[in-house]
Amino acid sequence: MATCYSCHTRLNRKNQSWEHIIPSALGGSTKSRRILCKTCNEKAGSTIDQALAAFCRSQLEKFGIQPDRINSSQDWKPQPFTTEMVVLAVHKILTNFYFWKWKPASQIIHYDSIQKHLQVVPLFYPEMPLHLIYLEAREHAGWMTGYIELFGEIGFIVKFETGVREKNSAALFLQDPVHKKEYITTAGDRTQIIEYVKQHLQTFSTPSAAFPLQFLPHSRLPQIL
Repeated sequence: MATCYSCHTRLNRKNQSWEHIIPSALGGSTKSRRILCKTCNEKAGSTIDQALAAFCRSQLEKFGIQPDRINSSQDWKPQPFTTEMVVLAVHKILTNFYFWKWKPASQIIHYDSIQKHLQVVPLFYPEMPLHLIYLEAREHAGWMTGYIELFGEIGFIVKFETGVREKNSAALFLQDPVHKKEYITTAGDRTQIIEYVKQHLQTFSTPSAAFPLQFLPHSRLPQIL
């Protein structure tokens, strides 16, 4: 039985809801009914997801992307946001991906993150404003390292502790926010992208005093959601 990773409520027909892996406000379309309950989903959509959309306003306007939840006949008036809200929204994207892709039994203990643009999408797909999510686990580490690139222009490196020793593995996901669909790469491109991101994340693969510029315990996520 699936549970909401935020409030840990068991999901059923009454409290299930479709949660977008990347917020629909950013052109995300891939979604799951097995990661967040309706209450947490709605709270996130009206708080931290809106904050991230406001943070990405220039990209949304540049690429002509209209947030799904806003009537296209109305002018978009972005809501005030804080850096903490944006970081929490980024953490939620990676957490969505983690629980959707790997369906782990473990909970996330805490996160560290830093805004860092590795320019992966501009290198491989210079004409496309793709979203990218990369997540890797290293055997016996107890930490997972991820990278999120939005519109090929904004990047965040995130690491989080699960308390569980995962096997060596890596997952990559690309989303086309303009056409609102998953972007399917060739096997060759996929291999090259994974190797490129792995190489640039090596510095951040283990806990260090130099890495945590933003430290937000997982226990704060439900308070925001």
